[in-house]
Amino acid sequence: MSDAASDPSPDPTAAGYAAPSTARVALLVALLLLTGAAAGAATLWWTGGWGLTGAAAAGPRANAVWTGLATATATGGLLALLLRWRGQRTAEAVLDHRERDLAQRRAAEAHQTAERRRAAAAAHADSVERRLSAAVDQLGGDRDPIRLGGLNTLERLATAHPDRRQDVVDVLCACLRAPFDTGEFAVRAAVQRVLTRHLRPGDDPAAPAPDFWPDLDLDLTGAHLIDLDLTGCRVRAITCDNAVFEGRAVLRRTRVGGRARFRAARFLDGISARGARFHAAADFRDAEFDAPEDWPDAGFRAAEFHGDATFARAAFTAEAQFRETRFQSDVSFDRAVFAGGAAFTCAEFRGSAWFGGAVLTGPVDLGGTRFHRHARFCDTTFDGPAVFTGAHFDGFTDFESVDFRDTATFTEAEFAADPPPELTDYLT
Repeated sequence: MSDAASDPSPDPTAAGYAAPSTARVALLVALLLLTGAAAGAATLWWTGGWGLTGAAAAGPRANAVWTGLATATATGGLLALLLRWRGQRTAEAVLDHRERDLAQRRAAEAHQTAERRRAAAAAHADSVERRLSAAVDQLGGDRDPIRLGGLNTLERLATAHPDRRQDVVDVLCACLRAPFDTGEFAVRAAVQRVLTRHLRPGDDPAAPAPDFWPDLDLDLTGAHLIDLDLTGCRVRAITCDNAVFEGRAVLRRTRVGGRARFRAARFLDGISARGARFHAAADFRDAEFDAPEDWPDAGFRAAEFHGDATFARAAFTAEAQFRETRFQSDVSFDRAVFAGGAAFTCAEFRGSAWFGGAVLTGPVDLGGTRFHRHARFCDTTFDGPAVFTGAHFDGFTDFESVDFRDTATFTEAEFAADPPPELTDYLT
């Protein structure tokens, strides 16, 4: 075996190997330099004065001494620099180690804090869920005091936990969708009051009321509602398909940001949606509107429909009020029945308006109405006086097969294109 194999050089990557310290290396280098300087000075001492005696040898030997001293001084300075650099590096290493240790401790503490918070949040959510379930069970009880207690708990939970408000509203709507029993009127009325109380933002949109619950959907499909008052309420969406509204249904200044569906809804004692705003599609097809004659606010006066609206096949037993109503998109009254007449005075149709196959019994007033696009009255029956005085038809107008069974007045009506031939006898 060779000597190299029997005496391997140290492996810096091997476990347990410790590199020599910088201080020891610097000291060894300094000793070697001092030894070399001393040897060099001694050599110069003897060789510089070789063969010389007396004063002649003094000069070279003095130079040798100064050279040795200079070398020693330089070596000492270099050693001092090395030691200072080593100290600074050691201090920086210690500082880096402390910073890493501190960062690790902080990360560990942050992780522990996050875990504690998650555990607390989970425990809190579980507590809220248990309270919510208990309140729902109470609301579904068979005694009014217990049911009202559950309702109060649900209201408090929704107020304190905004993320559970839609869940609470869904429960309240489900309560109203349950089969109607006259014996539970007090509970149903209380549920309606809770909903309407928290759906009103107040008069200042920039500073909503503290108890306002925003961005909620109402699903009242098939519900039996009594004297529902949504005056000034704001909801994200509302669905009342096949719902029955007993007593006056009030939607004055109501705002619906999303869809509004009232398909086949029955308004037994009328609806007042004066000043209401429907910002998306509004569907009232097949709805039935009854209204007492002593309610002047009944109808949709000054309401605004920003999306497509339909009242197709709707039935109005009393006068249908659409005075000053704004339809910003298309609207359909196809095959609708107006048994008590209709008032569209000064209404504005910015989209297309369809009255195809509609039957209007009694006086119909479209005076001052403006049709910005298509106005279609195909197969429409006017079974009473029809007034179009001052109406504006800015788009295509179609009165094909219209049936005026009483008088029709188009005084000062304006047509952007040639009037339809069916109106020739009424425009002369």
